[in-house]
Amino acid sequence: MKKLFAFFVLSLLTVFLLAGCKAKTPALENYVFDTGDYLTAQEEQEIQNRILEVRDKAQSDLVVYFTDRPASDDYIKEAKRINNDFIGSGGGYGNDHHSVLFYVDMANRHFAVDQYSDGKGKLSSDDIDSIIGITAENETISGSVRDYMSQERYKTASLQFVNDAYKKMKPGFFGSIWGWLTSGLAGGGALSGILIGKHKRQPATPKTSYRKQNGTIPLRAQDHFVGTTREVRHIERQQPSDGGKSGENEVTHASSGSDGHTTGGASF
Repeated sequence: MKKLFAFFVLSLLTVFLLAGCKAKTPALENYVFDTGDYLTAQEEQEIQNRILEVRDKAQSDLVVYFTDRPASDDYIKEAKRINNDFIGSGGGYGNDHHSVLFYVDMANRHFAVDQYSDGKGKLSSDDIDSIIGITAENETISGSVRDYMSQERYKTASLQFVNDAYKKMKPGFFGSIWGWLTSGLAGGGALSGILIGKHKRQPATPKTSYRKQNGTIPLRAQDHFVGTTREVRHIERQQPSDGGKSGENEVTHASSGSDGHTTGGASF
């Protein structure tokens, strides 16, 4: 009975300790990258601050990346590659290196949202479509990332991405309580076992730090995140003669692959 009581007390204490002392992944210096000067320095800092504000709650690294010099016109492929570079350069939250990238190809007027995780992703394909701002019928959702991109409101679109992704990933009240309880019970059980002499320490099993793709690890194919020298260059875009929005109404609904990515995107 005394052992059972000790287990209960230690478990309860661990719940509260873990609730206040949850391990956090150290933040990187920058999560906003703009190689074409589409955001002002003040706008970049505003987006950066919002990302830092929500990253520990979402337990994910959110990244905003604008470019006018894509290595490929395949914006879905490019979004995955850029996110891979980010992970390979030390990004990604937690043991599963979770990250969500907002990739914008200004040269071809496309953008993508790419989730990467070594484990189970926090966002479903439907979640990513919702963040992009597209319906099942390929219509644009008012007030969405795609809506703001089509209006060339790039800061607003970037903040909308951060806020929508955070809302989709943050645990609800009961989810947080359940996480604390299960962690606390597990931790309390371990502590109780140590005290009563029944717990045996097991060697830690290192987890794979980066998911292999096709037998290779494409780290830093182009180093976008470490030691880069940024050349500011703005592209003047031609407007269509009929006065409508440039670009075709192209939509790629989000889908998951065996490479750890869930990616979707659209034109704007």
